[in-house]
Amino acid sequence: MIRIQKNLRIKGFSGRCEIHTSNYLRQKELNDDELQQELNKLYESPVFKQSHKWDGSTKKLSQSSIPNRLNLQDNPFARLLASPARQDRISKITYPRDIMLRFSTAKDLEDDSLWLVPNLNNTYMNSESSYFPLDRKFIHKQFKKSPFFFAPIEVLTNATKVNDLKSLKFNKTTDLVVNREFITALQEELQDIEISPEANPNDLVIHLENKVENGMNVDDQGIIHISLNSLDIPSPNYNEFLETLTKISKNNQVIIKHTNKDFIDILIRLVLYNK
Repeated sequence: MIRIQKNLRIKGFSGRCEIHTSNYLRQKELNDDELQQELNKLYESPVFKQSHKWDGSTKKLSQSSIPNRLNLQDNPFARLLASPARQDRISKITYPRDIMLRFSTAKDLEDDSLWLVPNLNNTYMNSESSYFPLDRKFIHKQFKKSPFFFAPIEVLTNATKVNDLKSLKFNKTTDLVVNREFITALQEELQDIEISPEANPNDLVIHLENKVENGMNVDDQGIIHISLNSLDIPSPNYNEFLETLTKISKNNQVIIKHTNKDFIDILIRLVLYNK
């Protein structure tokens, strides 16, 4: 006979589950058939049967519960928070993917050597990945200590992919490379940017001279304000980006219409990275 404790609570994460019990539980003697029935009940849990509904896909932003609010799809912060959850290598806590920094491995086309690179666009690279806080100071500090710290676990433990860990290549100024890639993406989006004559909710106002508290805030009307001169953004192409913005500015500010979702999302991630 096997003794099993009833009133089980299941806490699931990433396909695994842990069974916790309360302080006060009833106990019952079960034979083999009854035990199997109890176990079958556990596997009826959505933790096992419906994990695909929340694992690895962008969450749908529903309007049904807030009909009088603005469209959440137009809110860049809602879009960032709705991105698929990923686990932070440091804290083991899951966060929305778009407020994290992903590192992947990529093969050099010339000599097939393996490079550790930031994967800002979450591009599928047919390789393992690891996720870290979207924080330039953290990235700079950790890369000085040990760049291999950012390598995906699979790369660190699989000798068939990396026979010698020291052969894994990386850029010593990866924290600056991240800024450069963000700004390059912004410059590409600027080619088809839609400027608004006046700011409306969820629009983004880039201030070229006036400073904004903390570099970014949202006013009572839901308009996002970003002051790039309030931030320290080291990058070789940053001045060129500012010059482009200056050319299209009016009264030292650029009002980006909320429909330019990719540009707004990338710029917010750039600000978060450099805060």
